[in-house]
Amino acid sequence: MIAGQRLALRLLLLVLLAACAPAGPPASRPALSPTPLQAGPPPPYRPEAARREGGTATVGDWQLPKALHPLYPEPAGATYVEQALFDGLVGVDPSLGYFGALAQEAPTPENGGVRLTGGGMDVTYELRPGLRWSDGAPITPGDVAFTWRVQPKTAGYDLITGVDRTGDLGVTVHFRSVYPPYLLLFPVILPAHRLAGIDPARLADDPYWSRPDVVSGPFQVADASGDRFVLVRNPHYAEGRAGMPVLGHAAHLDRLVFQGFATKSAEEAALQAGDVDVALELNERDLDVARRIAGARLSPVPSLAYEQVTFNLDDPLFKSDRALVDALARGLDRRALADRVLGGRAPLAEGPISPLVAWVPRPPGYPTDPAAARRELDAEGWAVGAGGIRVRAGQPLQLTLVTTADSPLRASEADAIAASYRTLGVDVRVQAVPADQLFAGYPSGVLARGAFQAALWSWVVPPDPDGLFAVLDSAEVPSAARPAGQDFGRCRSREIDAALADGRVTLDRAHRADAYRRFEIAYQAAGCEVPLFQRLDVGLAARRLHNFAPNPTAAGNTWNVADWWLDSMAS
Repeated sequence: MIAGQRLALRLLLLVLLAACAPAGPPASRPALSPTPLQAGPPPPYRPEAARREGGTATVGDWQLPKALHPLYPEPAGATYVEQALFDGLVGVDPSLGYFGALAQEAPTPENGGVRLTGGGMDVTYELRPGLRWSDGAPITPGDVAFTWRVQPKTAGYDLITGVDRTGDLGVTVHFRSVYPPYLLLFPVILPAHRLAGIDPARLADDPYWSRPDVVSGPFQVADASGDRFVLVRNPHYAEGRAGMPVLGHAAHLDRLVFQGFATKSAEEAALQAGDVDVALELNERDLDVARRIAGARLSPVPSLAYEQVTFNLDDPLFKSDRALVDALARGLDRRALADRVLGGRAPLAEGPISPLVAWVPRPPGYPTDPAAARRELDAEGWAVGAGGIRVRAGQPLQLTLVTTADSPLRASEADAIAASYRTLGVDVRVQAVPADQLFAGYPSGVLARGAFQAALWSWVVPPDPDGLFAVLDSAEVPSAARPAGQDFGRCRSREIDAALADGRVTLDRAHRADAYRRFEIAYQAAGCEVPLFQRLDVGLAARRLHNFAPNPTAAGNTWNVADWWLDSMAS
């Protein structure tokens, strides 16, 4: 989600647009009991040894991309295909642990890979010897330097002053300042020998992205047409990967097919019929249907996303009345809302940082007190009038809530929010907006230009909470001078700014954990957002497919396709 970090941008698109999918008729109250979830990160990933090689696995997605753009804002669904085609320097597993991919290991201060240089730092990666692209050409430090040259210079990358080759396989990235989430950069490395001859100004539109013909991942493209990508095993993938703790071998499958469907229900029907082995981009409202699919394994796990309501603090209704914002933030009955919409399936969110980020202390419960909110509104002169709606100086207390269109989940949430606020005397009008209009950049986007009063959607925090800087720091309010800013709520809090700034001045985890503890407290006091519940990653795969392991990071649920293998017979 975070501006400029490709990793977070891809997460943002995946989670936000997944919530827009048709999911069947919305029910007012889900009937099934809550789904048990682990409280923290999943256990370390340990793949099951393959007992069979070969075969074809089919992955279903209701919003398959026409092209892939790993360095640019992504079309929906692109991440899943890219994970099979491209490797980065470092990977992130489901427990949020870093592992070496093209690099031999994740560089840290402890292993000598990170060195502080005055106010900046140098990060050195050692590539694995013998790595090759799918056409047989060697993968070299020059590919890393080329990737940086063509990478848009946004958050993180804008702090890099240069990328130098050090030795035969070493590459050192120079930062002008300390940048704690450095391991989230370079999740894809591009083939310089294939792309260097293209005008950088035209690279984003090159036909290469429709059908990449030189790749580094476990699969390569055999066909890309219509609503499907057909991938076959990359014959050079295993070269140089011996001894990797994960994914250190050729793909077990012969082929991996990504099949697009017009609707989510069609995707689920294909899984039921045995035509699809994995169903992607499902959400909490799909749990009822998913449980009833015979021969499928359901794996709902916490994600890094949280559902929330943001208030536009520059809106005239709020700009001169922070007491009203405080009453609205405290008065929403979050527990009743989550129970009504999701039947208690998802845990309440107490702040932006996911419980999966285990090194950050958990904040206290977000303060919810509808009775106190009513007293605060009374004290501010908002008297209950006709029909139970409050009025002050002849002006009824009305609020417009914008959210994504064509989403049964969001429609149910918005109705529940409106009902909760009506008990406070607030008349909430819901406005559904197409996702591409709601989330477009400045100045056209509804959120970016501040053309809203309150909004309902998901924020996604990367594995390192430094990503919150682009979301809630006061300097990140979108404007002509700062078009990439994503502080859509126009939240301006000195305490939030100070804590976020303190979290990025050092690599010391204890210091940073304390900074983000203070951030969570300041966030709850500011009332710029109301965190609702932690979003779920709803993994669904056929039982005959082994080693399917949902990953809450930007890598997504196809992060380990090299490990996937199929039983000889469907079960």
